[in-house]
Amino acid sequence: MIFGVTNSIDGDISYNHGMEDYWLLETDTSGNIIWEKTYGGSNSEYSENMIKSSDNGYIMFGFTFSNDGDITNFHGGADYWVIKTDSTGNLEWEKCLGGSIGDAGMQIRNTVDSGYICAGYICSSDGDITCFNGVYDAWIVKLSGEGEIEWNKCVGGYQMDYGLCIRQTNDGGYVMGGWTLTFDSALMICDLHSLHENDALVVKMDSVGNTEWQKCYGGSHSEGLVDIEQTSDSGYVFLASTNSNDGDVSGLHGPAGITANPDLWVVKLDGEGTLEWQRCLGGTNWENPSFIRQMENGNYLVDSYTYSNDGDVSGHHSMLYDTPDIWLVKLSPEGDLLGQQCIGGNGSDKPGDVYFLNDNEFYLAGMTNTPDNSGDVNCDVFAPEPPSDFEIWLLKLTDTTTGINEENNIKTEIKVYPNPAKDDIEFEVRSRKFEVGSEIRVLSVMGDEVARLPVKTERTVWDCREVPEGIYLYSVKLNERWLNGKIIVFR
Repeated sequence: MIFGVTNSIDGDISYNHGMEDYWLLETDTSGNIIWEKTYGGSNSEYSENMIKSSDNGYIMFGFTFSNDGDITNFHGGADYWVIKTDSTGNLEWEKCLGGSIGDAGMQIRNTVDSGYICAGYICSSDGDITCFNGVYDAWIVKLSGEGEIEWNKCVGGYQMDYGLCIRQTNDGGYVMGGWTLTFDSALMICDLHSLHENDALVVKMDSVGNTEWQKCYGGSHSEGLVDIEQTSDSGYVFLASTNSNDGDVSGLHGPAGITANPDLWVVKLDGEGTLEWQRCLGGTNWENPSFIRQMENGNYLVDSYTYSNDGDVSGHHSMLYDTPDIWLVKLSPEGDLLGQQCIGGNGSDKPGDVYFLNDNEFYLAGMTNTPDNSGDVNCDVFAPEPPSDFEIWLLKLTDTTTGINEENNIKTEIKVYPNPAKDDIEFEVRSRKFEVGSEIRVLSVMGDEVARLPVKTERTVWDCREVPEGIYLYSVKLNERWLNGKIIVFR
């Protein structure tokens, strides 16, 4: 499933309510569209994220400026807008949340009681909003499974405070991330690192939204947190942008204080919000953060887009570096850089979200306006006026990077020989802890499956005589971990 926004009424889009609509589409495993539907009114709707509901339907979230079409009970200005559909996109219910001025929903997540928790920011103080402190507040809303408000909370002071992401935590509470400009206020107990620049903000709440702790992170310039995850050790990791090189921040790749040239900033916290490690990622140009995910093996996948081609970044596709590439980064559990990849073409390419098949394979949804099938883009772009118009871009990716520890594990737990090979390749599983029914998957470098080999004994043979010469990738699950490596077929 792919969720986005569209203002088109041609190509793959069958209907438009007016201006921007939510757009939901289902594809097969090769990316071919099975069905698509739009949702909205005569004004603009902006999509932020989608989740699967407990009954295999879908929850779409963002904000709306409309008061007609699919939208009912609009409060004015802009409202959070939540849509629930069944598994084939038929609308079951929708809710506007907010007040009469302007409120923007940024993220919604499932809760263990089959309800939902959502976060964003508000400048209203009426309607559904029972709290407001000034200018902009972060606003957290707990919904039942039918979309009814169970409680709502404001986080902020008399300045601008934004909620951009939220998760339910292992203890049944919640952690929210965003940024704040409020200082010297009884309502915001963390100290800003600068009186005139925003800090990254993390707020830990109990199960009914009461604040347990809140902390600010940053330096003397600007930080903005966009995504947060609870980690396998019950701590937290967040992804932000920064242009500081002091305070909590070190390792900035460009000069500090240049607003147009921020780095990605990854920060690991313990369960009480104490900083354990931090890392700046990027080059001397601009990096913009999208999401961070911890994988089953403990590593982190960071997604963003970049205009750089130096520092940590290599392989940018734009010759003048005046358009962005999607930039994927893999970090170890300790924050060490394990690999990076620029993905894109001569136009602008930006990320959306990710769906993991396993630690080594995943689908990535983004957008592109590369019109000439250059670089990694090999699909027809409908957009008539690049660079202002974009297409949704779906990719299936295979991670072929291996760190030193992973290579050692592969050598001790599985032996592959001969490599290079001409006719047959033998996989010798040295660890006896492989799962019954395990399979060795062989993929092309483009991610297409070439062979699937059941592992029945310690030795499994692949007859590679029918495949062309080249480099192939293999994956096998051992000891609850995916191991992968490269094979060369040469004749």
